[in-house]
Amino acid sequence: YKKSNISGKIGLDYKIDDERLVYANYSRGYRANSFNAQAFFDPSEVSVAKPETVDAAELGIKSQWADRRITLNAAAFVYKYKNQQFINIDPDTAAQLLVNLPESRITGAEVELTARASDSITLRAGASPSPWCSRRWRCCSSPCPCWGCCGGCRGHGSGTCSPTAMCCGRCVCRW
Repeated sequence: YKKSNISGKIGLDYKIDDERLVYANYSRGYRANSFNAQAFFDPSEVSVAKPETVDAAELGIKSQWADRRITLNAAAFVYKYKNQQFINIDPDTAAQLLVNLPESRITGAEVELTARASDSITLRAGASPSPWCSRRWRCCSSPCPCWGCCGGCRGHGSGTCSPTAMCCGRCVCRW
């Protein structure tokens, strides 16, 4: 396994005016080799995962309006993983195997709104759509590696891989 790593973060902020700022960030993260410390049910659960890397990007805006009584912040992000470390749970045996997903991606967004209606009343609201993820697995064995994703594969097959297997309606297994 590769034992060296270079990680870091770079960002750019641009202040449009006194009440609005847009920003962009890029970072690279690293997680070293791991072993399955949850090997409780079966000796086959003892496994080691390769190092994981993640490239993350975020774009956003921070803004204030109406004489700073309203604050509106929004951001969108994407995380691209290589060799993501993942606990795969077999629904038939409950065995928990530590595996690497060769590639995965998580994208999302969030919005926050704060409105100061008076000195004693502040209203807050936020929204963050569930992350969408697109994962790519190799079908090496049965059951499908998707079983760990949000509680299991839905649709085609009963625990076996298929090119159209769906997990939680948001994650799609692709080969």
